[in-house]
Amino acid sequence: MARFAEPGPVVAEALAIDPMFRTSVPGLYAAGDVGTRSPSVATAIAAGSDAAKTIVHDLLADADASGPAAAGAGMWSR
Repeated sequence: MARFAEPGPVVAEALAIDPMFRTSVPGLYAAGDVGTRSPSVATAIAAGSDAAKTIVHDLLADADASGPAAAGAGMWSR
């Protein structure tokens, strides 16, 4: 059985995080205890919801930039 190292703390200062939860790493978003200075369950839930809105916005913006033909290509077909 494979063994993994115990998880360690995440240093929030290691990433630059903008107010919309985007990080300095393209495609990586941070929310919850990493994205705030006042960690709590309620704050993490709210931040996760806000980060999800940003992710959806960014995905839709990328689809729009690709043009209408590419936006739905393969997305809804089976």
